[in-house]
Amino acid sequence: MAETRLGDLLLRWCDRCDLPVLKEHWCGRCDGRTVRVRITPPGDVRPAFAGDLELLRKVMQRQFGVDLLPTDRVILLNRCPAIDRCDEVIVDGKVWGNLTFLPPDRYVFRPRVYFARTFAQRLRRGWVQAAEDAIPFVLSGTSLLAIGVDSADASLRAKDEVVVVDSRHRAIGVGTALLDGPALVRTTKGKGVRVRAHLHVLEDRDRRPGGPTPKPSTWTDVVEANQRFLERSLRRGVDFVHATMASVRKPIAVSLSGGKDSLATLLVCLAAGTRPSVLFIDTGLEFPETVAHVHEVVARYDLKLLQRKAGDQFWDSLAYFGPPGKDYRWCCKAIKLGPIVSMIEEHFPTGVLTFIGQRRYESSARAAHGAVWRNPWVEKQVGASPIQDWTALHVWLYLMQQGVPVNPWYEKGMERIGCFMCPASSLADLDTVRRTYPGMERWDSALEAHAQRQGQPQAYTDYALWRWKTLPEGMTQLLSPGELAASLTARTRPMAVSGGVPLEFHSAGGYEPCIGGVSREGAFTKAIQMERASNFLVVLGPIERDEHGISVTQEGIEVFAEGAVISRGADTQRVDSQMTDAVDQIFRAIDCIGCGVCVGKCPTESVSMRDNLAWIDEETCVHCNKCMDKCPITSFSPAMKFKDWEFTPQE
Repeated sequence: MAETRLGDLLLRWCDRCDLPVLKEHWCGRCDGRTVRVRITPPGDVRPAFAGDLELLRKVMQRQFGVDLLPTDRVILLNRCPAIDRCDEVIVDGKVWGNLTFLPPDRYVFRPRVYFARTFAQRLRRGWVQAAEDAIPFVLSGTSLLAIGVDSADASLRAKDEVVVVDSRHRAIGVGTALLDGPALVRTTKGKGVRVRAHLHVLEDRDRRPGGPTPKPSTWTDVVEANQRFLERSLRRGVDFVHATMASVRKPIAVSLSGGKDSLATLLVCLAAGTRPSVLFIDTGLEFPETVAHVHEVVARYDLKLLQRKAGDQFWDSLAYFGPPGKDYRWCCKAIKLGPIVSMIEEHFPTGVLTFIGQRRYESSARAAHGAVWRNPWVEKQVGASPIQDWTALHVWLYLMQQGVPVNPWYEKGMERIGCFMCPASSLADLDTVRRTYPGMERWDSALEAHAQRQGQPQAYTDYALWRWKTLPEGMTQLLSPGELAASLTARTRPMAVSGGVPLEFHSAGGYEPCIGGVSREGAFTKAIQMERASNFLVVLGPIERDEHGISVTQEGIEVFAEGAVISRGADTQRVDSQMTDAVDQIFRAIDCIGCGVCVGKCPTESVSMRDNLAWIDEETCVHCNKCMDKCPITSFSPAMKFKDWEFTPQE
């Protein structure tokens, strides 16, 4: 997948101390010169914790038959762009390889050439020996043909990651086996190994003179090596807090989510000499450890906690909206935005400056957001982030330096802490939660019931396809043609059982606390006829159609065959206006009584009657919307109901 640059790549390494150093060209521990570590953007590097290391050891042991991971040195992970979870594994200032999750349920370690060159002779599994006359071809960048294989690990299976070696078991390349081990040896036709990289393309970072001398290290050592950088970062954060307070001049609070970033933000505010109120939204989807951690932090620093609970609002709304998605985040509004609005109205009637743990390295939306912003949905709130330019390693080293306890879910291998079934989660993280958190059973049960009602294939839950309204290309490529066809067909069914349910539209809208931006999501209670809906939506602008639904290209509107509607834009007024216009048109299309008023109103004669219904000629329509000015449907039809979600505070 394409690289994403959200800020400078700050990771460097002190070869003398064998320690990571952020940004500084001189180690804060030995004053030795540091060198840049070439990693994949965005470069949001983090420590490998117990759960990460346990998983990595298990995968490497399975693939190579030997535990090569050191136990006495710090290890870093760098999340890379991928269809699911993919982490570069950094040891001794070198990228050893990528720990990658292959949906639906398999982890693999894809070694780099540096790893292969270093450990080839220790591998008990996962190797393929090339014939002498085949080696030049591998080193020129071509795949290893089956006829060029002298021997191979007999336990290999097709699609396993392998190290290609010569007769002395020295690495010459890395790649993927295309055949089982025995077949590689006896087959004389076709390709045997798809070579991903070979010895002659070792990157400069792996050829640099000297390099680190591996030596024992701890995170305490890393904090010491980064002391000067941490002090400067904290000073900038404190100055930011003071400057923002002077500019905004409102009571201050810190939004504490139970994650590392909000905890670091709170500590920066305390270092600035403030005593902020702490805002916590219990969405009803929090880990018990998260709720406990928030209360422990508040007690530790003797701060005032302002809390709202969404209770079962998510589960009650699920029947109307269906599962939330990365591109259908009604959940943010239903269980976060409503409680935030309620809390601020009660406790900060004149407004509030809320410090929030947002970082540019998390996403392109947050990178573009800026360090200070006004919440377009909560007019009385100004948001600000003193750690906007920090990487994850910044945050972790600062928390280690301060000696504060963190949410125990990080030790289990979770990179981010939020709702336990957040649609923004990777399939790998959902799998981790499913294996270790009993509360996931309620979600699995609700999801299974929804999948059965929709007629979704098993792939819907196996691959967590519910996370998207529009499936990304990477996911569609993982599915068989039959699975893809079945999933797309199921997405044309209504999200709620029709029966005697009146045609209504339920929506939730506003600012998205999770990722930034403004949107409104909603769903109809009955199936909508897509041909009719798309024909009437043309009055709002040009229409694009695909297997998922309809897009009004000029308006930021998407309508899905299952009944979901999404409106996106720069501000709430525009988003709500777009949504209202789109829903009005869909009601008009479905409930058209054939009165013909619109025919006479069209200045281009683009509207005509067919089978006692109005139809619009999409080729001649100029999108003026004049034909709908006097439509009686949206003015008088008792069937039309546009219900907005409302939050009921729970203490």
